[in-house]
Amino acid sequence: MKTVGGLLGLLALDPGDAQVSGLLRHLTDEREFWTPYPIPSVARDEPSFTTGQMWRGPTWFNTNWLLIRSLERLKQGALAVELARRTLAMVQSEGSAKLWEWYDPITGRALGNKDYSWSALVIDLLMDQSGHAI
Repeated sequence: MKTVGGLLGLLALDPGDAQVSGLLRHLTDEREFWTPYPIPSVARDEPSFTTGQMWRGPTWFNTNWLLIRSLERLKQGALAVELARRTLAMVQSEGSAKLWEWYDPITGRALGNKDYSWSALVIDLLMDQSGHAI
């Protein structure tokens, strides 16, 4: 089964490693993980994918944050910026100042618990290395 856990292998890779290009192909495939509000916990083309069940399809802020930081380290800056942009748009899609546990990867609808602590990583995404908002 294709899950975000497999993509987190990017954490351990270095630029130029053979596995990077294959994982990036999966990550950016709209039939799999590159949804309007990526990255779903299970690929869209998996039979078990569902947007309303925990860890079966929703997008989680913490895994996106790990992938964004991995992409930056792997010299995939444009992709990191686009994932950060879509992640921030997801958080704003509900039109409220609340941070939620997980989000629908298609609509951006907030799901799970509100005021969820690891979603506070949004603050880190709002600032780039020099302290300016992205």
